[in-house]
Amino acid sequence: LYERKFGARAPAIVEAMTATFAEMGETYSIGGNVGDTFDSHRLLAYAESLDDDYATQNALVEELFKDYFTREKCVSDRDVLLAAAQAVGLQDAAKVLDDPTAFADTVEDQKRAFAGRHQIRGVPYFIIDGKYHLSGAQPPDILAEAIEEAIGVA
Repeated sequence: LYERKFGARAPAIVEAMTATFAEMGETYSIGGNVGDTFDSHRLLAYAESLDDDYATQNALVEELFKDYFTREKCVSDRDVLLAAAQAVGLQDAAKVLDDPTAFADTVEDQKRAFAGRHQIRGVPYFIIDGKYHLSGAQPPDILAEAIEEAIGVA
């Protein structure tokens, strides 16, 4: 999959990601299945709706990233989504997943708004404080620098 998407750059990308994850004490692994992540995005939109500081959404996305990038789990699998929701204390995740319309409009609106406005063509894509834009996987120091600059620490 990565070779098809990134061509000759794939080995260097995997090597960099492996090193970055190791620095965080994690083992990077790309052996998991890939599927339609729309339901994971619906759960993330639901989590976003619960608090103003994005704490629940941030915890959920962290858990889903670990599921995919370190545990080789498929983040389109219902059981994986429910386990991630439970791990971060997200209540009523099953209700959201059982209703295919729940937060679907929110996700579609976000896709249109962000992809069109920022010409997003791939993931991950970071928008920090509405001002700083980073496309693709970034080393932790680059992300930290952008966050520090956004909050006025740099």
